[in-house]
Amino acid sequence: MLPRLSVGARAYSVYWNVNANNRIGFAADGEMLLMVDAMYSEEWTHEPNLARWPELMAMAPHFRWRKGKSWRAAALATIELTTGARLSQEWLDQERPYLTCQDPVVD
Repeated sequence: MLPRLSVGARAYSVYWNVNANNRIGFAADGEMLLMVDAMYSEEWTHEPNLARWPELMAMAPHFRWRKGKSWRAAALATIELTTGARLSQEWLDQERPYLTCQDPVVD
């Protein structure tokens, strides 16, 4: 989905679930360029497109949860720093359009 959203632009994503499965990533011009585990920033050094997201590189020290940092806060702050969009409480409280569907039945 992220590459499709990025056609003619850049798109960013961050998510996590209750089991700490997570990803932070970005796509540009229809191509997925980087998708990494936010909990293990020390493993990002091998990512070939890391230099294309300088804000993430600058924020990398703030992802180190073993040193008392919050990787969740760092991920959201990275998106704010990159896009200039403020993820305020008011933004979070706003209604959003959504679509629900059931899983398809397999015969």
